[in-house]
Amino acid sequence: MNSLPVITWELSETVQHADIFSGLSSEFEIEIKPAISSTLRFYDDFDAHLWQANYLLCNADKQKFQLIAHSGCIDTVSAPGDARFWWEFRESDS
Repeated sequence: MNSLPVITWELSETVQHADIFSGLSSEFEIEIKPAISSTLRFYDDFDAHLWQANYLLCNADKQKFQLIAHSGCIDTVSAPGDARFWWEFRESDS
């Protein structure tokens, strides 16, 4: 997964949201969308090996799990809805 370059600005004075939007809209198309609600579940073993290795194992829906690092999603794998152990997961596509 390629990450996008990060561009930051430091605002030296108090600025209103409208001022930021008007400044950005001259160069970019801005579209405000409604917020989306979702539930994420994170998994690890009792000794927190994933957390200590700076990984997160996330379950965003009932059958897809993602292994995430600071650089982004490393792998996505599907599992049957009743899977409880690693050997019940299907092989990864990547």
